[in-house]
Formats: sequence, structure tokens, C-alpha cells
Amino acid sequence: KTTAALMAAQGIRGEDGGEVDTLDQSTPKSGILGYRNLDKSHAETAFSRCWTGGKVYIAEELDSAPSGVQNLKNTALANRRAALAWGMTPQADGFGYIGNGNTPGAPTPAFPDRKPMSAAFKDRLYFIYWPIDPAIESRAAGIPCPAREPRQETTCTPAEWGMWVRTVRAWAERNAPTLMVTPRATLMGLQALALGETPLEMA
Repeated sequence: KTTAALMAAQGIRGEDGGEVDTLDQSTPKSGILGYRNLDKSHAETAFSRCWTGGKVYIAEELDSAPSGVQNLKNTALANRRAALAWGMTPQADGFGYIGNGNTPGAPTPAFPDRKPMSAAFKDRLYFIYWPIDPAIESRAAGIPCPAREPRQETTCTPAEWGMWVRTVRAWAERNAPTLMVTPRATLMGLQALALGETPLEMA
């Protein structure tokens, strides 16, 4: 996941187009937003350098970060303003955010130590399901690659997508009140559909 994220950052922004920041439960607020040195100079972080330098920030093991660290990025990701230690700072053109992890933002039987991701932060992200690709192992081992399932090339109208999101929201209010279905689901979904994602992939 990290290798793919770095390759994407380099492909979009050039050789030094991204930085990796490995997060865990000990990551402090200052590890994201920086701090001031005794001489008042800025102690930069991977996040602040990417934010002000227009690079891609890669949050590795995002599902290991404490919810407080995740929430630090809410304003930045939603409003293009980050509360860095030296003041509110506008996002530079070209900034990108990638987070990776082994869970969908919640503990699983295989990863029971991961913490539930803040619902407000999770709502600001676009999740990509990334299953194991058996062809990689097959090519490395010199054995025949399994047949790839054909991708269903389908789409829907913006109105159909918007109505589907509203239907899910109404269902969640009655049956799953902890599931947030906000307008971001509609807006991000429309962007993804325009880029070629299918309704099923978006859902």
C-alpha cells in the first residue's frame, strides 16, 4: 500500500512529490501540526511540509493513530486551512492526502489492536478496497496467473446516485444510528462516478 502510494505521489508530483508518516498510538499532536522551537523557528513535520509545499502526504497505518490525531486534520481536509503550530495556514496547490491501513477504520479479528476511526474524520475520506492480487504472486513464482474477473462497466445518473444516498441515510437513521451518511457521500460519489467508478464500487 505504501509503495503504491509513493509511486502515485511521484507520478503526480515528481521524484520528491510525497512523504510517508508512520502513525501509531504514541503519535502526538505536535507530530502532525509541528511546534515552535525556543528561537521561535518552526519545527516542521511531514504533514506541514507537504501542506505548505504542495506535496502528497501519506499517513501510513492510519488506523493505528489515536482519534485525537485523526481529528486534527478535519478542518484541513474540509476547509483547506490547517491549524499548524505557528498559525492557521492555507493549503498549497498540489497537496494530496493518502491514508493506508489494514482495516476500514475499526478493529477486526485479525487486527484487534486498531482503534475505531473518528466518524467525523472517516466521513472526509474516500475509501478504496484493495484486495490481494494473486497475479503478483503468480508472476513471481512462475505459475499461471488466475483469470481476472471482468469489471462491470456500469454507471448511473447524478439524480439516481443522490436518491440512493438519501435512501441509505433514511435506513441508517432507523437501523444504524452510528452510521454517518452525510452530503459528502453524495458529493464525493458524484466526483468518483465522473472519474469512472461504478455505482457498486462507490456504494
